[in-house]
Amino acid sequence: IINDNKNYYAKWKEASIDMEGKYYYTLKEAIDSIDTSDEVTINLLKDITEDNEITAEKNIVLDLQGHTLHNVSKSAINNYGILKITNGVVDSTSTTDATINNKAAATLVLDGGSYITNGSKQVIYNDGGNTTIKGNATIYSIGNQRAAIQNLKNGTLTLESCTIEAVNQTAVRNESGTLIIGIDDDIIDNSLVTIIGKPYGIYTSPNIYL
Repeated sequence: IINDNKNYYAKWKEASIDMEGKYYYTLKEAIDSIDTSDEVTINLLKDITEDNEITAEKNIVLDLQGHTLHNVSKSAINNYGILKITNGVVDSTSTTDATINNKAAATLVLDGGSYITNGSKQVIYNDGGNTTIKGNATIYSIGNQRAAIQNLKNGTLTLESCTIEAVNQTAVRNESGTLIIGIDDDIIDNSLVTIIGKPYGIYTSPNIYL
């Protein structure tokens, strides 16, 4: 019991993240606290501005819940682990890094949502990882370097159902990996994928499958 004739006040700060019933001020705090390789779901409770890294042993479902994850100065997300993003917006104004970097051997699934760069770099830089875009996700870029989505270092890029629009650059650049358009069901149907770019929709080396 405090009885010193002083007034004490509690200062409350609104949480930004709900991770399976635990609340955090930042996405980084939530990610850093994960101590399992089992799948963990993280829900955004409001718009946030952060640069984040997901290490190789982590398996995360990031439900944006209609909110926006905006970068600070670098990539909004560097993924070395397993990451699925859904239901919101990830955007960036970086002039040095892609909105999302998917590193070698990492897995990235964009299941719906919008992914945007208002900077000069890529929206998705698949740097030897495995990236799947589906759920009518939207990729939009006003950048002017390389492509809205760049796939390289023997990465695999799968476009199942999405719209990719690049105002000032190639939409999809497949340099040294594998590009798959459509669903692997023995039926040629690319109607669920729309690709718009300038000067090219797709620039690719070998290994493209429709």
